[in-house]
Amino acid sequence: MQFSASPWRGASRLVALAVLCATCVATAQAPAKNPLLIGAKVESSPKLSPPKLTAQQKLGLKQLQVAQSEAATLQPDMRAFVLWQASRGYEKVDPPQSNSLLKEALTATQAIKSPEESLKECAEPAFCGPRHWLQEQILRDMIRQSKQSALIEQFLETSEPEFRQLLSSQLLERYIEEKDFDRAHDLLNQVADEQGYFPYGDATRLIEALPPEREGDRQAIFSQALDSFTQHQQELYPGWDDLATMVLRFWQDLPAPLVLQAIDQILERAKDADEVHRNSGEQALRVGMSAKKGDAYFDSAYQFRVFQLMPVLEQLDQTRAESLLRESSDVRAALERYPHGLGSPSTRSGGQESPEIRSIGAVGRDYSPEAAAEQANSELARQQDRILSEAQKNPKQALSAALGLPLTNPVLPEYNPRASILKAIARIAVNRNATVARAALQEMRKLVDPMPARSQAQMLEDLPDLYLRLGDEEDARKTLDQLVAVAARLYQTDADLSDPNQAFKVWWPSSNLWWRCLAFAEKLNPSPADQIIEEIQDDEIKAFERVAFANSLLGAGTARFSIIEKHKHGVTAFMRQ
Repeated sequence: MQFSASPWRGASRLVALAVLCATCVATAQAPAKNPLLIGAKVESSPKLSPPKLTAQQKLGLKQLQVAQSEAATLQPDMRAFVLWQASRGYEKVDPPQSNSLLKEALTATQAIKSPEESLKECAEPAFCGPRHWLQEQILRDMIRQSKQSALIEQFLETSEPEFRQLLSSQLLERYIEEKDFDRAHDLLNQVADEQGYFPYGDATRLIEALPPEREGDRQAIFSQALDSFTQHQQELYPGWDDLATMVLRFWQDLPAPLVLQAIDQILERAKDADEVHRNSGEQALRVGMSAKKGDAYFDSAYQFRVFQLMPVLEQLDQTRAESLLRESSDVRAALERYPHGLGSPSTRSGGQESPEIRSIGAVGRDYSPEAAAEQANSELARQQDRILSEAQKNPKQALSAALGLPLTNPVLPEYNPRASILKAIARIAVNRNATVARAALQEMRKLVDPMPARSQAQMLEDLPDLYLRLGDEEDARKTLDQLVAVAARLYQTDADLSDPNQAFKVWWPSSNLWWRCLAFAEKLNPSPADQIIEEIQDDEIKAFERVAFANSLLGAGTARFSIIEKHKHGVTAFMRQ
């Protein structure tokens, strides 16, 4: 079942947001007359001396104050964004002010008036417009910063379901960080009940965090996942987070009978999926995955599930595994190529999510040129992975291999595989082999110069920092100047009166690039940041770009935002989480 949400009801949403703002004020203040706080004991926190600020931090605070002043005249969406980002700048040096600005930013979102779709109509909150996206982001920061998670939980229990669905994973992570596993488990149950399907990804994160002594909880959560899968007959095809990925991730930590029961259910469901598709009369499907090691696609969901789960079956029930292998020559052939399977979307390495799997699921049996291009693209991606792996061991050899990559991508015409890998090699080699890093950048720059402005922005945005790490400030400044000029050209397209970019300005390609330029500018002395800001023609963009510079000065870092273009010819988007 897909994520769903009902349209937000205006009056109740405004009240709910106002209540949450009240709960996020610092506890040192007098208790507000808020239903959530009645009967709660509030103790005054001891007054702490303000941190001693460096000259750079003082300059950052001045820049934030200017940005806050400019925000007062902006439209509600831009005002909310500037205040939200300013709150991040204050987070380390003045936490109460940071909390206050978060509250003010959330209040500002209530005044945003735009014809937005309900969340159930959008694959991403950003596609619904700035109001939904801003509210989600601001609330996420409130959950992250607030020391009163119980109050936030009370708010979510009484708020609209859309907020709970958007923020449940964030709140679950908060409980896991606090090692409050009972509350995390309760939230998992609540989400499962409300959404109508089991949140396998959240369950995986919780199980991974449980200490060894909570073996019973680990089994209970897995059993819940199995029960939910059994009940929801519509879960037919494999996905990124499903019961099978939990089996692959946790089979060694669970009782063998429980794991085998789950495998039985998954294989039976795969047979059901094949039967449903045969009866539908639709185009034949291929089911499987594309991974770093290679592709494995099959004529049926059942064959794929046998292949996917065989590494576990061979360990737990050798007789059954041999019987299943005799049934399918395709599965046997695939396992000869990949004896240990192709991994799982939930496989972890060193505490980090492993990018083993590129795609998983059902695709049409397509012999068109487009399908051939997709297959070529998968092989190209694996070739790039091999070169990057080589770069970790032998950057010079990787550079030589990268120069043999094609200049175009079979699926994405604007993407240059060779230029992209050259930049990645430079990033890897910058602290290992400066000669290789400089050579890679030199070769990449030759390829970038003829590119359109949008591609130049994507390829060059990291280069000033790489040059600075190589001790080459002159080239760092030259590249920064080039990026500023590219941003100005992108702005001409974004602000074209005959066909302006209708997306939220924060998502404009020009805004994103200026944001990156100013984040880097503070590393230079003297810094060109003031000149860059003053040359921006758009007052709204100028205000929030000032925040980027201020946050860099304050050591708060700068966020990366999605890039969206909405013109007459359609919508293009580069989404960032």
